[in-house]
Amino acid sequence: MADSTAPAVEALVQDLTDTASHWRDATDYGRAIAAPQIGAGALQQVILLRLPGKPAWPLVNPNIVARSSETMVVWDASKR
Repeated sequence: MADSTAPAVEALVQDLTDTASHWRDATDYGRAIAAPQIGAGALQQVILLRLPGKPAWPLVNPNIVARSSETMVVWDASKR
């Protein structure tokens, strides 16, 4: 996926958004989802992150270019 603005990528991001919302509503947990988790054809590099009170954040073809030594623990199965 070279073009992150391609209609297929936009459709995949929408599918991830809808799936994450449905899961969060049904189970009361879940912060992120990746394309392979919804059976998105080829292994596409798209991740959707949803934090409470924030808009969804799609990461398309992410590259780690820097990192901090700081860490934190996040339990995805926690109740809001």
